Amino acid sequence: MPSASWHAQLLGSVHLQGPGGLEQRPERKLAFALAYLALEGATPRGRLAGVLWPDSVESTARNNLSQMLRKLRLFAGTDLIVGSDLLTLSPELEVDAAQVRAAYTQGRSQELLAGGELLAGLRYDDCPDLDDWVSAERERLTEWRGLARRAEIDRLEGAGEYMAALLQARALLELDPVSEEAWRHVMRLHYLLGDRPAALRAYHRCKEVLWREFQTEPLPGTAELAREIDQGRVPVRALLKAGALPLSVLRPPHLIGREEEWARLEDAWARGQMIYVEGDPGVGKTRLVTDFAASKGAFIEFRGRPGDIHQPFTSSARNYRMLAERTPNLVLEPWVWREVGRVLPEYAPPGPPPEPLSSGADLLRYRQAMAVFSRHTYGGLGTVVADDLQFYDHPSTRDGLYFFANLFSAPRDPANPFPRVIGIYRTGELLPEVMRDTEELVRQGVAVRLQVGPLGENLLSALMDDLRVPHDWALRQRLAGYSGGSPLFLLEIVKHLLARQPLRRAAAHHRAGR
Repeated sequence: MPSASWHAQLLGSVHLQGPGGLEQRPERKLAFALAYLALEGATPRGRLAGVLWPDSVESTARNNLSQMLRKLRLFAGTDLIVGSDLLTLSPELEVDAAQVRAAYTQGRSQELLAGGELLAGLRYDDCPDLDDWVSAERERLTEWRGLARRAEIDRLEGAGEYMAALLQARALLELDPVSEEAWRHVMRLHYLLGDRPAALRAYHRCKEVLWREFQTEPLPGTAELAREIDQGRVPVRALLKAGALPLSVLRPPHLIGREEEWARLEDAWARGQMIYVEGDPGVGKTRLVTDFAASKGAFIEFRGRPGDIHQPFTSSARNYRMLAERTPNLVLEPWVWREVGRVLPEYAPPGPPPEPLSSGADLLRYRQAMAVFSRHTYGGLGTVVADDLQFYDHPSTRDGLYFFANLFSAPRDPANPFPRVIGIYRTGELLPEVMRDTEELVRQGVAVRLQVGPLGENLLSALMDDLRVPHDWALRQRLAGYSGGSPLFLLEIVKHLLARQPLRRAAAHHRAGR
């Protein structure tokens, strides 16, 4: 297949390059259209026009799109966006963003490490739909690069290339400065390079960052690593002769076998219902929901933690803190900040703290204040994902139900829509009182509950194709049996076998026997 004669660089500084030295920096809506078609695929002309000019009548939007495509054709001397009713990119045009996505889905992790931000330097804050889509794709790219750097760190450390692994760990830390995982990589690799003081300095820097950002201490695992470093007893991994785990195993490229569940999510979304997704551990609830939420634009993911149920409002406080950090210059009335200060003391206004909640009126005022707070901090989000609801304390779940029940019955404001809410929990593990609330919402039609079950044999085989497991019937039968239909268990088994070489040997043996 001949190579493309045109190249669109959409990661970093945006520009088009063509034969004979032709080069152009596309204006921002053309750049968006190229990115949208590259990552979303073929798109109806009317839909693309509506996305680009949402405030114009359809005829005007279509005319604007035609004029934009005409200018592109005049510059390039050919159609780089082709089609009549269905628009797509010409085979003559290659787009770096599409190449990065292909590298991710095919597990070529090293190809994800280079390149800049999607549509860097271009702003769409005057076009909310465009801005939401670009923000979501930028977040997705950051996630992919984080996964790729983790895979590269493991590969380099396994090969004994500690300095190169440390450079990747520092780059991972730049992507997420509050990631304890990244800090642990930095600590461990400094130690492996023989620099114990630098490893301990990294730990203390981690402590400072976590306290400044969250007023919390490092996790026990991070503190234990620091103690092992201080005592000089960090275990050193045996060096691997083979490559590290491929990215396709760290995160499978495709969501396998969830078409029916996806359709039910779409239906509930269209109805404006709250959605509960339940299932056993490891069946893929979180992957299904986060992929679905990403398809609807930007989303935020809250997580319950073991131990939350023992302390009222613990889950709410953590979630509200994440929202507050999204809007650092938030302006609210003093009475609202006083109530916010109940769960986020660092945001409390000067003066004595409020009295404890001692009556229904107190609780109502608190929840009304937090509803105001939420409306001002959820801007730009399409979905709120509340994962591990089985760990949430009951007052926090009641907070969430209060907001949603009021919003469900209130007229929807197109100018400031409130995000949809999807809760995830393990079957049979919700607190009894939370389960009763959930069942009542489902009975009233305000919410819908979706059960996610294990994958059948054919779907497990399709997942193994994604994981590049050899087409050895006996091997696949054993893996399917061990996994019990759980995608997570299958992933962990494949990781274990890859790390210890038998799966690689099986793949080589299978190739030799063909």
